[in-house]
Amino acid sequence: DALPWLFELSRKATAVARANLFWACAYNAVGLWLAVQGRLTPVLAAAAMVLSSLLVVLNSSRLGGFRRGREASALNALADLPNHLPSRLHRLRC
Repeated sequence: DALPWLFELSRKATAVARANLFWACAYNAVGLWLAVQGRLTPVLAAAAMVLSSLLVVLNSSRLGGFRRGREASALNALADLPNHLPSRLHRLRC
């Protein structure tokens, strides 16, 4: 039951990572173009980098809301699995 949820989480994480990479490349291309023309001062470049990092963090934080409802119980079950595994392995050996 938890496996489909994990695949969906993986798809969403990959999509967010690709979006972050796209926007970072676009930001750097524009920033480089402006810097070559002399329109981008170091102070503005630093402010743009801070804004870019903030946007990446905010975009990635969208995955944090993915743990609600049934998904949270599935994740808790997966997190609790190592606690139950030794007892199940012991039963298999006997």
